[in-house]
Amino acid sequence: KKSRSAGAAIERGRYRGAGAMVAEAVAVTVSVRQAGAVGGEAGKAAVEGIPVHGLAPGDAVKALLATMVSPATLEWQVPLSCGASLLLSAELSSQTTVWPPPKVTLAVRSKCSKLAGTEELLAISVPSHAPPEGLAMLVASATAPCRIAAEVASPFSRGRGGGCEVCRDVVADRFRGKGFSGCDHAEKTPFSFERADIVGALDGGDAREPLPPAPRLPVKLIASDEHRGVFQPLCLQQWHDGVCGHHALYSASCLLRGQPETLLDERRFWATTLVGVDALAAHGEGSGKWPRSRVTGGVADETHLRHLADADDFLRDRVSIYFAHDGLAAELRDPSSQASAALRAIRAGHRSAHAFLIGATSHWYAVVAMGPAHTGGSRPQLWLCDSYNSPVVCLRSDADTEAFIDRHMANSRSRVYDSLRRLPEFAHRPEDHLASAFETGVQEWWKGIVKAPLFWRHRPLEVRRQLKGQELAEVRLYLRSLASHLGLPEE
Repeated sequence: KKSRSAGAAIERGRYRGAGAMVAEAVAVTVSVRQAGAVGGEAGKAAVEGIPVHGLAPGDAVKALLATMVSPATLEWQVPLSCGASLLLSAELSSQTTVWPPPKVTLAVRSKCSKLAGTEELLAISVPSHAPPEGLAMLVASATAPCRIAAEVASPFSRGRGGGCEVCRDVVADRFRGKGFSGCDHAEKTPFSFERADIVGALDGGDAREPLPPAPRLPVKLIASDEHRGVFQPLCLQQWHDGVCGHHALYSASCLLRGQPETLLDERRFWATTLVGVDALAAHGEGSGKWPRSRVTGGVADETHLRHLADADDFLRDRVSIYFAHDGLAAELRDPSSQASAALRAIRAGHRSAHAFLIGATSHWYAVVAMGPAHTGGSRPQLWLCDSYNSPVVCLRSDADTEAFIDRHMANSRSRVYDSLRRLPEFAHRPEDHLASAFETGVQEWWKGIVKAPLFWRHRPLEVRRQLKGQELAEVRLYLRSLASHLGLPEE
C-alpha cells in the first residue's frame, strides 16, 4: 500500500536515513506491488470483491510464507515541478543477493499527451550505479518528449505536439562520461573538424572535460587515418551499458542528416531513445513479436534497430544493419544488394551517404560512407562512431590491436574493482582478493554445475581479452570491406 511516513519524507537539506542533499522539501511516496495475492484463490476472490471468510491458522501461515518468497516490486515516486512524476522501482525476490540490484527501472509519468485526461509513461531500465548527472539528463529529456521529439522530427512521437512546458532548463554542462586520449593518427579532415583535446586515460580515465553550453559545436575527431580516408568523430559517451544500439543509430542519423554538431547533444539523444524504446515496447507487445521487457532495458538487436530505421522515412533506405561481418560480406558479393548499390552510387558521386550499423561481438558501431559532395573532399570517406569513444580506426595491424587490448584491460581494472566491491562477498575483502578475481573471474554455478566462464558476470581476464580481440577483429574486417568497395586503401 502507498504510504507517506516520516522516514520516507525528504526534508529541506536531507533525506532521512540516506543523507542525500536536496534543494527543497518534497515528499517521496513509497509503494509495494506484488503479483500474487495472499491466500491464493481466497486472495483472488478478495481482489475481485467477493466476500472471503478468514483463513484457518495453518492455511494463513502457509499463505503468508508463500507470499513472502514471491517477487515484489518496490517503487518510489516523487513529484516534478512541471506536474509530472518521477518513479524509481526495483524488484525484490528470493533470488536477490545484492541491494540495490544491478538494474532498476526509471520512469516519468506525465500528462503532455494531446489526448485529454490520459497519461504517458516513458520508462527504461538503468544501472543502479549510473551517474546522477546522466540520470538527470535522461529525466530532463523524458519530461519534454513532445517538444524535443518535434525538434528531431522523431517518427516515434506518435502525434505528440509542441507547446508543453518543461520542468527546467537542462544544465549546459552535459555529462559525457570518463575521459580518453586520441591516437597519433588523428588529423584534420576536409571539414576542418578539430581533434578532441581531452586529458585522460584511454578507455577508463577519470578526467572529464565539461562541454561548452553552445548547442552547435565544432565536431572533434578522436582518431583518423588520412591514408585510408577513415575518420572517427567524438560521440556522446555511453554510460548506460545496454543502449549501444540506440547510440549507433543516433550517431548515424546525425551524420546522414548533415548535422554532425548534434553528435554530443545528450538531451536530444535521450529524447529520441526514450520514445524509440516506448515504440519498440508497444510494437512488440501489440504484434506478439517480443515482450516489453526485452526492449525496456535499452538493449536493441538487429530486428529492433531495423524496425526503428524503417519507421523513419529518411533513414529507411539509408541504413543497413548487420549483426556480424558475414552478413555484410554476403551482401557485397551480390551486386544487386542494397549495400552494393549504395557504395557504387557513393563512389560514382550519385549518392551523398549511406550508414552501416555493425555488430561486433556484443557492441554496436556505426559507419557512415560519405561521398565527396557530403564531405567537401576529393574522394569518399568512412566515418566510424563508437559510443565508448575508443580510437579503433587507428588499428592497422595485429600489433596495434594487441597494444590496444593491453591498455584497455589495464584501464578497466578500477572499474572491475568497483563492480566487485558491490558484491556482498567482496565488500570487505583486501585488494589482493580483488586482484585475484580480476585475473581469474568469479565462478558462477547452476544446479550444481559450474557455468562456462563466458557466462559469468565477472569473467576471467583471458576471456575478456579474447572477446575484445574478436570485437576489434570484426571492426577491422568491416572497415576493410567497406573501404575496398569505395576504392579506398584497405589498410
